[in-house]
Formats: sequence, structure tokens, C-alpha cells
Amino acid sequence: MSAPCSADSQTCPRLSSKDSSGPVVEWSSDPVRSVIPNAVTNLASNETPPRRRGDTQRHLASRILPLALCIACCRPPVSRPSPPAPRPSLPTIELRIKDAHIYAEVVSKPEDRALGLMFRRSLAPDSGMLFAFDEDEFQRFWMKNTLIPLSIAYITSDSLISDILEMAPMDTATPYVSSRPVRYALEMNSGWFQSHGIRTGDTVRGMAPK
Repeated sequence: MSAPCSADSQTCPRLSSKDSSGPVVEWSSDPVRSVIPNAVTNLASNETPPRRRGDTQRHLASRILPLALCIACCRPPVSRPSPPAPRPSLPTIELRIKDAHIYAEVVSKPEDRALGLMFRRSLAPDSGMLFAFDEDEFQRFWMKNTLIPLSIAYITSDSLISDILEMAPMDTATPYVSSRPVRYALEMNSGWFQSHGIRTGDTVRGMAPK
């Protein structure tokens, strides 16, 4: 059956005709209506198919990885302190505090005192470093380039311990200052004095007179 169409109309809605043997055939006399569906179909067929999620991630990685490598290669190297050249063996001295024995390296030259225990990665048990000064003065230590935690005992010219302080490695912000003028400073592994029951006022024996 066909739909009615007015005689004075220049265009006609889509019509259908069907004979007894063929399929339904749809047609329209409106050229716009007949062109638009074909144009839309052709446009859709020419669109780039959307990327799948895995493809997108690989695409981004291929762009980001070279950029990250470029940034890493162009970054200026981090400056780190380099250890000084090996120095000759220092003189050692055996000290005694109560029942504890200490084997200490002695530094009395300004350049040796300035270096101290910098860059050392370990300190043997019951070993330390004795700093000997020319006269009694307030002393101030810090932990620049010092990699191991230390305890320091300030010692007066009459061999009495005036202060015991704990010092954190690489601490350049905290000055560790004696409470009174002293002639010596003895650095040991952190906690050594406490673990041996040594306190301020104890006497250090074996000091060489200066």
C-alpha cells in the first residue's frame, strides 16, 4: 500500500511500494533527504577509530620516557664532599677512666684537629680521638662531614671531665660547646661514656702533660 501524496507538492515524504514478489523499496524525491544519510555514513566510515586504553598508555610512555631521560641527563651533578688524601698514622695513647681502657689517636696540630674524624665510616670499640690544645679555652665542635654518631668529653688541664655531649652525624647546625675552658676533647662512639658508667667529674688517667 502506498501513502497518499498531494498533487501540488514538489516533494514527497518517503514512500513505500511493495509488489507481490519483491522487497519493500523506499525512495524519496527530496535530494537533501537522500544525500544526508549517505554523507553521514561516509563521514563515520572515515573517522579514525578511538585508541584503546593500552594503546594510549604506550603512546604516552613513548613520549614521556625520552623527556624524562633528557631531564635526568641534563641535571647538574650533586656535589658531595670528597675525602682528603690519606694522612700519616697518628700517634696513639692509652687512657683509663675508672675500669675502662681507651686507645685514642692524638691530634695536636691545627690541620689534624680541623680534620678530626671526618669521613670515617666506623670507629673500633674502645677507640677514640683525643684533641689536645695549647691552652685552656672554651671549645666548640660540630659534625660537618662526620658520618658516625659520637660522644664527646671535654677535659680540663687537671684531667677532669667537665662535659659529656652526644653529637649527631652530619649536624652542621648545632655547636657542641664546653661549659668551661678545657685543654682536651675526647671523641668516642656514641653512648660509650654512658655505657661505661662515666660521668662529669670523673678523672681521665694517662694524659700526657702539655
